[in-house]
Amino acid sequence: MSKSNNMINWYEHKDVKKLVTKYHNPCFPDTQINIPARIGIIAASGGFKTQFLLNYIAKSPDTWSHIFVVYKASEPLYEFLRDKIGTKAITFFTKLSDLPAPKDINIGQKQVLLVFDDQVVEKDQKKIEEYFIRGRKIGGGITMCYLSQSFFAIPTLIRRQFNYLIILKLSGSRDLNLILRNYSLGLNIEDITKIYKDATKEKGNFLKIDCECRSDNKKYSKNWTSFYHVDDDSDED
Repeated sequence: MSKSNNMINWYEHKDVKKLVTKYHNPCFPDTQINIPARIGIIAASGGFKTQFLLNYIAKSPDTWSHIFVVYKASEPLYEFLRDKIGTKAITFFTKLSDLPAPKDINIGQKQVLLVFDDQVVEKDQKKIEEYFIRGRKIGGGITMCYLSQSFFAIPTLIRRQFNYLIILKLSGSRDLNLILRNYSLGLNIEDITKIYKDATKEKGNFLKIDCECRSDNKKYSKNWTSFYHVDDDSDED
């Protein structure tokens, strides 16, 4: 028995480390996104949401065994993606109801990417909620992306599961205020607004927020790896 007054981090125990699932993420140095991830991609109409997604896939070769996309409207970029990676590597659903429930999806122990594009208008989000709650423990881990024109419009349960936010273009200040209320980000509204404006001043660039990062200086980045130094006292991981 330990007589120390401090908490023990049992995940650091060598016998526990043997039991923790190891994920294949060879391109982490280029993306700075751990997997399996739960990513919210936010941009107003015409704000490069699908462009970001394809860039993420292009920067992450040899990561996912299969990609699933749930979408509504025809999108040339998805057709391009299908042509590039082949029909055996990607499955499209035009109806959310056609996507198997988490307990029924057949992926074995593979790592997969699951994209929910323009699904915020669906009244019943229960299936999506189940994926965001359970997905990282299914198979070899499901990385999920939820594309929306508004952070505010995303159901509360889903947005609270995000561990990464990709902000390309916000429709208004309400979204930034709500983001601050949803996550412990260590900044006030003035500071995060300044960072957001700097990161997104050129069209197509984005602000990436790692919502679970313990170091404030690794929490915010312009695009993938240009991190903002926001705290001189922050402990680096």
